[in-house]
Amino acid sequence: MEVPASSNPRELGKPLSAVSRHAAALWADYRFDSGIRLGLGARYTGANRGDLDAARAEVPAFTLFDALLGYDRDRWSLALNVHNLADKTYLSNCDAYDNCYYGEQRRVMATATYRW
Repeated sequence: MEVPASSNPRELGKPLSAVSRHAAALWADYRFDSGIRLGLGARYTGANRGDLDAARAEVPAFTLFDALLGYDRDRWSLALNVHNLADKTYLSNCDAYDNCYYGEQRRVMATATYRW
């Protein structure tokens, strides 16, 4: 994607800042007859520039993996989700002043659901 219109003519035709040209996500899960659920996913974000000026910092592409372990019984559902399974350190974005920010570390979330 490129800048289609701007009050700054230097920006015209340049790639949008902080927007990756390529991104993809894939998730697969399986539920066993016993009620156990297993899932695995991957998220890919392509490289992007933090600013329209090509001299600015580039955020490298990264791939993250997520996982799920769950159990369903009657009206109850228990799940443990892990985001960024490998606890990968990566840059998520950079601003116009070349301040770059790290993405989220590994996050584990447990949920319990009861269906009425």
